[in-house]
Amino acid sequence: MSECTLAMLCKRMDMLERQNRRLKVATLGAVAVVSAILLMGTASPRKVVKAEEFVLSDAQGRQRALLRMSQWGPSLDLRDEKGTIRATLHMDDNGPGVSLLDAKGKERVALDVEEGPVLALFDDRGEQRVSLGVQEPGDKTWPEGAALFLFDQEGKPRVTLDASAKGPTLTLHDASGKVLSRLPRE
Repeated sequence: MSECTLAMLCKRMDMLERQNRRLKVATLGAVAVVSAILLMGTASPRKVVKAEEFVLSDAQGRQRALLRMSQWGPSLDLRDEKGTIRATLHMDDNGPGVSLLDAKGKERVALDVEEGPVLALFDDRGEQRVSLGVQEPGDKTWPEGAALFLFDQEGKPRVTLDASAKGPTLTLHDASGKVLSRLPRE
């Protein structure tokens, strides 16, 4: 063989070896991609955990949250480090509600949505002292529209402020419930 032919063969051989290496790398990449696709297709479906109650505990094993299905509907109780329930979120036939409790476990704030939203504040004895709400037409619990009630220590309404389609009204009551004054005057 002539030198020219040998050089041509060496050059051709180098070119074929490079193509072969590239082909091997491309084939290996294609196999990896196809394998990944096949493995994704055979992955188990999304797992669903079902239970009537879930307990969340802290590092010391104390129950800090309880998500459960009660006889009235779903509820979530949040507890402090002493185990006292401090907040509750619940849903019943009347609608959703939230309660915030003090360190002794007494309800201090309640927010409920039934016919309309109602926010209630309680003193340390559990007596309702303030109610603020918005009522829809047709419900007789509250004056139609927005209303604010201030209660005395015995739980009797002493001040009522409401704003309805008829206009605002401020009513002051004595301890027996008798109207002392009303603005605007009727």
